[in-house]
Parts: sequence; C-alpha cells; structure tokens
Amino acid sequence: MSGRKATRKLPYTPRRTLADHHHGQPETPRWPEKRGAAAVNPDVVIIGGGAAGLMCAIEAGRRGRRVRVIEHANRVGKKILMSGGGRCNFTNYDVRPAHFLSANPHFAKSALARFTPWDFIARVERHGIAYHEKGDGQLFCDVSSKQIVQMLLDDCHEAGVEILTDAKIDEVRHDALGFEVRCGIEAHRAPALVVACGGLSIPKMGSLLRNSPARLIFSPALA
Repeated sequence: MSGRKATRKLPYTPRRTLADHHHGQPETPRWPEKRGAAAVNPDVVIIGGGAAGLMCAIEAGRRGRRVRVIEHANRVGKKILMSGGGRCNFTNYDVRPAHFLSANPHFAKSALARFTPWDFIARVERHGIAYHEKGDGQLFCDVSSKQIVQMLLDDCHEAGVEILTDAKIDEVRHDALGFEVRCGIEAHRAPALVVACGGLSIPKMGSLLRNSPARLIFSPALA
C-alpha cells in the first residue's frame, strides 16, 4: 500500500484567515448535481495553483465553466507568499510587451492589451488591499502577500472553483474524449487542460517540470 498522502480538497475560509485556511470545512463548488455520480467531472482541469493557475481558474469560472485546480503542494500560492520579501510585488506601472520574451512577439501585445496592470490594481482595490509604490513603479502590499493569495481564493470561491491540494500527478493522458489527469487512484477528466505548474525559478519549491515523475501520454494523431 502506498504511503502517499491523500489528495485534499482545499477548504475555503473568508478573508483575513489565510493562515488557517486548511483547517476549515471543504468547499463544495457550485456545479450542477448529477444523480448517481460519485463526482462531477469539470469542464477544465488546471494543473498548478500558483498565480497563473488561480487567475485562469477565476476567469474560466466566471465564464460558467466548471473548474478544478490540482496543486501538488499542501496549499496554493506558495511562491506568491514568498515574493517581494513577503509583501508581493503584484504588478508594475510600467509593463510593456518589450519586457517579455516569446516565440510570438505579438502575444504579449495582445495579452497586455486585454488585461492591463490597471485591471489588476482595480481588483486589489476592490478587495480593500492597501499598497504602495517603490522604485521604478513596483507595487507592493502594505501588510502582507497573504492578502493577494486570500484575494485569489475569495475570487475562486465566488466563481465556484474547486481546488485540490497535496495532489501528486502520476500521469496525464489525452485521447479522443479529452484529457485525463491521474493522481494515485483518482482520475480527473475534462475536455480542456491548462498546464500552469510553474517554472524553475525557485527549484526547492518544486514544479511538475522538475520534481514530478508524471508521464505525459498523448494520442499520436493529436500530439
């Protein structure tokens, strides 16, 4: 029998209680019930509960998608908590496409035109998070980066997003029916998959790219 810890469904707690968020009651996503089904399959599975994964989950949930986030760590947003010396440099007044590297240089132009730093600043202000500017237009929380993680959790809750933590991925398959992400004995199926598992900027924090033995198996016709 494997010694792996069981996947946990991330509980939701209201604002300002992030430090204890994993001790509350499990959140139930607002998805339609299916009689006789042990679990409702989502429309989208997102691998990674960092900033990119949570933002993606929020926007997909707001568009009416049933979203499940799978995070290998025991809580989401760990790199957010570390950023900015614990105060999270969450955006910058001077964000331009030229600051980004991409095989498609027009991608950054399109992405930044559709969601600007001012859009994120407005979100921060709606949640009542005080912030200040440092040199070169960098914006930091006055109090703590925990506020940014809690903001994202609040928005996920509002959008009906389900979050699973301590979920070690063994295998990702793609076939004619969609995607299947296997975590031990659990299988998560969805027609859409987003891989937002982070890079190697902080190796000790872990990443699917470095620390997971996950196998990626795709149909030859679809790979």
